[in-house]
Amino acid sequence: MFQYATVPPDPPIPNFFEAAGIGNFIQPVANFDITEYANVALPPGRWDLTAIGQMSSSGSPGPLIWILHLSIHPDQDISDTVPGHTQVSGQTLNNTDALDAGACIANALFTLAAPGNVYLKVQCDYPSGSPAFAGRLSARRVMS
Repeated sequence: MFQYATVPPDPPIPNFFEAAGIGNFIQPVANFDITEYANVALPPGRWDLTAIGQMSSSGSPGPLIWILHLSIHPDQDISDTVPGHTQVSGQTLNNTDALDAGACIANALFTLAAPGNVYLKVQCDYPSGSPAFAGRLSARRVMS
C-alpha cells in the first residue's frame, strides 16, 4: 500500500504545490498496468509541472521496461500524455542483480480552465520479481 499527500514547502513558497510518495516505494502491477502514484490539486491557471522518479528492479532478472506519465485524467486513463513532453520511458537490459533507473519529466506546461488535479502515473513491465517505484510531483504557477 502507498500513500500520497500535498506537502507544503518549508518555508512556504507562494504558488508552489508538491505531492510526494512520502518516501514509500510502490510495487507496480505487472503486464503494463498503470498505477497512479501521486497527484496534486491545482486552482485554475498555467502550471509548470515536474515529476521525478526512481524505478528499482529489486533483483528482478531480465529486462525492465517502465513509463512515467503526467495526466489530468484519474485512474488508468493516459489518453492525454505525449511522449517527450508528459511521458518518458526507459528500459534496462537483461540484468541479474538489483538495478535502479531514474527518470524526470521536467517543465511540462498544463493550463487548467477550472480547478483540477494532475496525476503522476507509472507503468512497468518485467518478467519476474518485485520492481518498485518512488518519486515526487511538483507544480509552480506560471505568471504572465
